[in-house]
Amino acid sequence: MVAVGLVASIFNNQSWEQVISTSIEVGNFLESFGQFGVELLTTDGKIILYLHENGPTRVKELMLASKSSYRGFYLAFERLKEKDIISAVTDSKDRRVRVVQLIKTIV
Repeated sequence: MVAVGLVASIFNNQSWEQVISTSIEVGNFLESFGQFGVELLTTDGKIILYLHENGPTRVKELMLASKSSYRGFYLAFERLKEKDIISAVTDSKDRRVRVVQLIKTIV
């Protein structure tokens, strides 16, 4: 519960864009631990960070970038879709492919 209070105090009275911008900086720091074999980011966070840095991305590429299991990826993917953070559309060049993009813009 201490961690929840800490996070709430950090993000208190910030807009969505400010929260995401701060989260991106923190996310990059946490992601750097990966070189030591330590994963500190959730799959949700990895998806958001990857889309923020790379723009619209094919589902398969996004799943590989998240380094999570098929099931873990799709659970996170559906959670983010339900919260209207990401959307998936059919690729105009290849109808078999879905492209994922952030709905919420980040400053």
